[in-house]
Amino acid sequence: ARALRGRALAGSAPGGVAAPATAMLVSLPVDAVFDDAAVLAFVRSLVDAADVERVTVSVGRAAEGIDAALASVHEAVDLAGGRRRRAGRGPSLRRVENRPLVQLVTALRDDHRVLEHGERMLAPLIAHDLSRSGDLLDVLEAMLAHPGNRTAAAGASHLSRSVFYQRIALIEELLNADLDDGETQTALHLALLVRRSAGR
Repeated sequence: ARALRGRALAGSAPGGVAAPATAMLVSLPVDAVFDDAAVLAFVRSLVDAADVERVTVSVGRAAEGIDAALASVHEAVDLAGGRRRRAGRGPSLRRVENRPLVQLVTALRDDHRVLEHGERMLAPLIAHDLSRSGDLLDVLEAMLAHPGNRTAAAGASHLSRSVFYQRIALIEELLNADLDDGETQTALHLALLVRRSAGR
């Protein structure tokens, strides 16, 4: 942080994010550059070389003032709560500017109606997973993270393609929904983000 002419404050692991994790607030001068290259260099300076391949770093929006800084931290935590990709390809960088649904979820995080709506949408999958120690929510999240590329989604869910397709068919049956429909995908993605944001 000093090399960037700033300061950093590291905190405890945020709720809903898989350990090991930490929340960090970085304060930089207005003219400092904190682009992707700077973020990744920052991460590499903090993490042992042997572990850097497994790191996921989530960055909230630049902020001025305490309230905006807290909102930025919430955005980063919400973004960090998503599925992690496989290790071995270097640090994974997520920026909230590239994720408009995460920004929406953070803005609405205190509205109980949003959480209740999402829970109603996902209720059949939640009930299935709880009763069978299932993975349908994880499979759905992997599919929504790779729209239009089910091969990549199957890989992200660590399942064979045939098993992945069986899970997708079961999800469609339980939800009585077409997962190829864009509006359905958006609604389910929002419901999952809200659920993860709430630490469920």
